[in-house]
Amino acid sequence: RHRDTDAGERRTMKKTIRMEGGEIDVFGGYDGFDAHVDVYPADRESAQEWAQDLLAGGVDGYVTARRFEDLKKSVAARLPEYEIGFEDRSYYADYVRFKWHILAMEDWDL
Repeated sequence: RHRDTDAGERRTMKKTIRMEGGEIDVFGGYDGFDAHVDVYPADRESAQEWAQDLLAGGVDGYVTARRFEDLKKSVAARLPEYEIGFEDRSYYADYVRFKWHILAMEDWDL
């Protein structure tokens, strides 16, 4: 679920889980290891939140209308099991590091 992952795990869709060593009676002892697993949203609500994070995280420059459409398509392609709804471009200004990258393009109708 969304709340069970951090931003890096959602971006890479991978999680590392540390398995501690131990002992099994008939097999003996074993060393600890890291299990690298794929992670996905558990339900539509988590997928929606996940998509919003991925889209906001994809803002690395000015977000023209065309760039915004490309970002939406890219995020939706990563979550093909779900129908994702996106807010309009200005909504994401509160979620990105540099609001200017979104708001200026919106103001200038680019």
